[in-house]
Amino acid sequence: MVKVVGIKFEDNNRIYYFSPNALNIKIDDYVIVETERGLQYGKAVTEIIEENKDKVFFPLKNVIKIADNKDHKQNEKNIKDAEKALAFAKSQVEEEELDMKFFEASYTFDRTKLIFKFIADERVDFRELAKVLASKYKTRIELRQIGVRDEVRKIGGNGLCGRELCC
Repeated sequence: MVKVVGIKFEDNNRIYYFSPNALNIKIDDYVIVETERGLQYGKAVTEIIEENKDKVFFPLKNVIKIADNKDHKQNEKNIKDAEKALAFAKSQVEEEELDMKFFEASYTFDRTKLIFKFIADERVDFRELAKVLASKYKTRIELRQIGVRDEVRKIGGNGLCGRELCC
């Protein structure tokens, strides 16, 4: 058994487990966590619990800190700036006549990376677009192609069974 806390991120309904790192985390606390993508802002959806080691992916990443007002403001700024970046990227796609549809943009909490998600039927050469985005936003740009099912999952919808779409 290992002590963990369940965290959800805005762009995903899955619960990810992190080490509480000796912090007193309660349900509905907003926290800053270390992820493979960089620092992220998330919400605790469980208390600190003990979970079987086979249900947790190791190495377990840490909760860095419980978010304060400054962190909340930074997250709001990141969301607003990502929306502006998404609008700019969409205009660049039209200008360069690329066959892709941008779906979402998001900054890592520490703004070291700006991630764009897009849908395209075929492979797209977006090297010039990536250069334009990197020069404008002065941060690392990641363009991630997602499938139509991912888009539907993000938008939300119901399947024939009446449950939320799972595929």
